[in-house]
Parts: sequence; C-alpha cells; structure tokens
Amino acid sequence: MDANLYTTVILAGGKASRMSGTDKGLVIYQGQPLIRHALSVAATQCEQILVSANRNLQAYRALGLTVYSDKLRDFPGPLAGLISCAPHIKTPYTIVLSCDMPNISAKIIEQLKEQLHCDARKYNAAVFRDAQATQCGVFVCESAVLDSIPAFLENNQRAVHQWLKTLNLNQIFWSGERSVFKNINRYSDL
Repeated sequence: MDANLYTTVILAGGKASRMSGTDKGLVIYQGQPLIRHALSVAATQCEQILVSANRNLQAYRALGLTVYSDKLRDFPGPLAGLISCAPHIKTPYTIVLSCDMPNISAKIIEQLKEQLHCDARKYNAAVFRDAQATQCGVFVCESAVLDSIPAFLENNQRAVHQWLKTLNLNQIFWSGERSVFKNINRYSDL
C-alpha cells in the first residue's frame, strides 16, 4: 500500500499507573526509548507521523516529532489521544500504534493494511486478534471513522476494543507467536 495514503498516530500519552506514572514512550528498552521502536516501524509505513503525549512534550519534540496533547483532562485513555490528533490527519487512512509494543514490525502493519482493503465488504478498520484478546495496541482504519470517537466517549465508553466493534471491522485471527504483541506495562516486562 502506498505510504502517502497513511498517517501514523503513536500513542504515548497514557497514565502508566502500573509503572508509577513513568512516561512509557521514554522508557529505555533494548538500548533506546520505546518511542524509537515505534518510530522505526512507522517511518517505513506512512507519510506523516503524529504523537499523542501528555508529558515531557519537549523531549518528544527534541526527537523531531509532531506532538499533540489530549484535549480531555485526566488521562481518559487512547481514544482521547486519537481525538487530539484527528484534526491534523490529512491522509485517508490512519495507522494507530501504541508506543509500548516494541515487537511490532513493518510486516504486521503491512498485513493490517492489506486486510483493510481485502474484501468487497468495505471494512473501515482492521485489527489482529488471537485466542485471548483483540490486539488493540495496533490497528489500521479509515481516518474518517475517528470522527465517531467523541460520541462514543460521551456515552462513558473508553475501551478501544469496544469502539472498534462499532466499525465495520476486519478482525484477523493471529496464530503466530503472541510475543509479537508484547506490551510493556510494568518494569518487569522490560
């Protein structure tokens, strides 16, 4: 898929309560900040990269990143980060990637892109799922569907997987290693 059709939003604005509030995007993993792992994948997949962050904005900007903070208060979750970035997305498709999933590869993103466009059913989002969970830390969607998030949040819904279910979603079963979707939530995960 043509990279100029895609914007990547890297979600780095979480509360990180299981890591004592540490800004996960700046936590060092395998010798570099987690945000760098996400950037290395995103750079091969899209025209534009935006970062949703709520702390250490200057540190992210020092990396040459375009950063937007949540307009909603009190760390209301990843959907709030998408709301903040959405007005700045100029491409028809968006890749969403959590900064704390360092094992995501370009191949995973490419598979999601292919699955978004694979069927006459006109999917507007694609995500992997396995026997245990939907892997909502990385997905691809039509940028226009981001406009549905504010109404979803107004109904006191915050879960990404629940919002994705409101879309014409292609859930691709993942039978490979779960470690691909490793999520750094605690220091012990490093």
